[in-house]
Amino acid sequence: MASICNSEVDRESRIDVSSFTTSSSPPCWEDLTASLDAIKSLDDYISIQTYPYAPNPGLRIDGKLTPLPLTDSSAAPLKNARGYKSVEDPNTWNLGTDQFSLLNPAWPSFFGTVLDDVCAKFGITELVDAKLYKLTLCEQSWGFHSQNIPPREPSKIATLLVCLPSECKGGQLRLCYANQYHTYEVNEGSPFNTTVFALPDGVGYNIEKIVSGHRLVLFYNILAMVESQDPIQLFDHQANVFHSALTQCHRQSTASSIKAYLLDHKYPLTKLALSQLKGRDLTVCEILKRSCPQHGFSIFLGYYTKMVPTDYTNSTRKNSRCLNPLLTLNGIQIARHHELSEDQLLNNSCNKTRHTEKFAEVDQFQGENYNCDTAIIICPVMYLVSYLRRSDGPDWSKIVAVMMDNLKTYSHCSGFVRDSVNALGQIFKSAVHSHRRPDMLRWAWKEKHTSLYTELVLDSMNRLGSSSVMEVVAEIINDDILKESEPDSIHWEKYFGGTVGQLVGQVQGLDFFSTSLATVQRSISANLQNSFELWKATMERHAFESKATLNTRDRKFIEQQTVLNIENLDWVTLHLIPALRAKGEPPLIKYLVRVLLIRLKSDSTASVRDIARKILVETNWKAALEPVDIPMVAWRRGFLPLLEQCFKTNLEDMAIKLLDASWTKMATEHKGPNNFPLLQQKPRIGAFLKRLGHILNEYNVPCLNSTREIFKLLINRYMHIGAPFFPKSHPGLSDGEFEHDVKLYNENLLAFEAPFKELRFDYVKGLLGERDYRELVMLERVTFSEGANELAALDSRDPAARGEAKEATVGAPATEDERSKKRRLEN
Repeated sequence: MASICNSEVDRESRIDVSSFTTSSSPPCWEDLTASLDAIKSLDDYISIQTYPYAPNPGLRIDGKLTPLPLTDSSAAPLKNARGYKSVEDPNTWNLGTDQFSLLNPAWPSFFGTVLDDVCAKFGITELVDAKLYKLTLCEQSWGFHSQNIPPREPSKIATLLVCLPSECKGGQLRLCYANQYHTYEVNEGSPFNTTVFALPDGVGYNIEKIVSGHRLVLFYNILAMVESQDPIQLFDHQANVFHSALTQCHRQSTASSIKAYLLDHKYPLTKLALSQLKGRDLTVCEILKRSCPQHGFSIFLGYYTKMVPTDYTNSTRKNSRCLNPLLTLNGIQIARHHELSEDQLLNNSCNKTRHTEKFAEVDQFQGENYNCDTAIIICPVMYLVSYLRRSDGPDWSKIVAVMMDNLKTYSHCSGFVRDSVNALGQIFKSAVHSHRRPDMLRWAWKEKHTSLYTELVLDSMNRLGSSSVMEVVAEIINDDILKESEPDSIHWEKYFGGTVGQLVGQVQGLDFFSTSLATVQRSISANLQNSFELWKATMERHAFESKATLNTRDRKFIEQQTVLNIENLDWVTLHLIPALRAKGEPPLIKYLVRVLLIRLKSDSTASVRDIARKILVETNWKAALEPVDIPMVAWRRGFLPLLEQCFKTNLEDMAIKLLDASWTKMATEHKGPNNFPLLQQKPRIGAFLKRLGHILNEYNVPCLNSTREIFKLLINRYMHIGAPFFPKSHPGLSDGEFEHDVKLYNENLLAFEAPFKELRFDYVKGLLGERDYRELVMLERVTFSEGANELAALDSRDPAARGEAKEATVGAPATEDERSKKRRLEN
């Protein structure tokens, strides 16, 4: 059986993959690397040899010998012979083997030498035969093409072109394989040399335009005497292995499955594009370009740079690898610097000699060696966006343009299309690219990329500023319904997500959802608006009922629906309150009750007050104080604005129950002395208590036990955290050091006492009582505090008051918190 020798593959650029592949990469990447290494260029598949001393073949046509080198006069008999003209070019004549003969007895021996040379080039070790099948004459024309040859014989492995001596200008031989085109000159010495081209079956060829003179060519088929593999067939086998490896790599791909394969040559940035690559680089990239989309991969070009510290005494500095820049196959830069780990490099630049074309291999800069190679980057499309986001300055506009072009080119690759559409959806979910959403939406609808269209619409309906996208939806509706034969039966959901379930299942906020639908309703044709309004109401009801939680992103919609149904207590009782009780979040309930109570100023109906009361009571007092309410003191929503609105609208009983519920909840959360659930809110607790105290004072609310306990717990457990300790003087401490410690103490004390000053007013004093007010708010036991100094001055003027305060302190049993505080202050 004939075989192909691969000795020509073992050139100096061969890579030893096992020396650098790490165990962290699946074996499929090793298989892929080996397959890429085995790929040959077009030059590896052809044999070109010039024979200056080749014998004259003794060409006889119609009983007459044809003299060589061929001239205009000696070419005339060939044109008059009974051959056939090329259909594509009337200036090309073909003669079958029955129309000419080769008489020189030295020709077979010479041709045997030619055949041996070809077999050596192709690595063919078994017997082959060569069968002459035609003679072609070309004069001034566009030459001939490989399509003109008859169907291939089953055992054919190559085509042999013998260019006989002739006077000719032009007529270069142009070969094509795997989208590679190479042109070879055959003019030099043509009147005296015989040039032989051997081309494996599958390589396309044609002779370019002949400027003057003639080209005379003998065509042979090289046939395998036994079953064999020619070089192209061998390559096809390697391609099958390559495809199998790519399939496995995609199945096992992760977010780190971005790989770089180093090419044989280096190119300046101006020539870093597929069209400028040469030799094996072009073959590798063309094969990857065709194969990768079938398996869900995208490919790019870039410079691989390895930075090696030259200061070897500095053990903290390590080698670093990066790709910079990243370009499309057309040479368009889409991103800059991207870090690369060692296992992401498929082959090792250290084991490969690279060819450089006007491009420096090594630069010295700031004590580092920069070793730059040209690389092709293989990236799973499903991870493309996250990969590019980790690089510097990705140009998303160019990236989107490239991806859209690829979607058109590889529309037959379902996996690639699916992953690309998902990637485009990720890009356009970013607010940075929101201005391009309308154009992308039109394109997705036109190209029938339903998943991308749906994703863009649904995502836009869940974010602010979606009016431009919704206007495009309306535009699509108007254009599409004009084509409908029955416009009265419109399936509106297909313009938003395909099904009702898809549409309402993706709703994150009823406010944006309702606003988006309203924008579409305003923008569609007037004759469609009534039908759409009915459908819109149905969708909003479904969304309200199916939403897992109701929060502040739904507040405007729920407020609007509540106001519309303010006289419909059945809707409030059967729909609103059960929904709020089951899935309404406290901030939403606080907001809704507050806005309802505000309406009492302009709405005299008693139903508003009744609805607000029902919501508070029947939602089990979800509107009670929560940790999130404490930092919202300056905001116009939350617990305190609701509490104040209750007092304003004569719902004092509801306000008191809110305070009671708040204390009950707070006491449960602070059962143990080591529980500090509000620790993150500590900086705002003082301002919260100040505002609460002023509200209670403004509306003459009596001192409630629940309110008193809230104040005591928050002050004692949180505001007293970090109380400064007065420094102690001890032997060995100099006066200067002690003075410094005292100065530092006073600075800390000033900052510590500031929030307590905000609470020093009569209502708080009356609420806490004399004893707790002196200790907790006036900081009586904190040395040199302004509050303690003020109390000392008052006590010196009224000793009786001080005695009463002491008696109150002794008479009342101290709580565990108070005893802990006392011990801390005494120390």
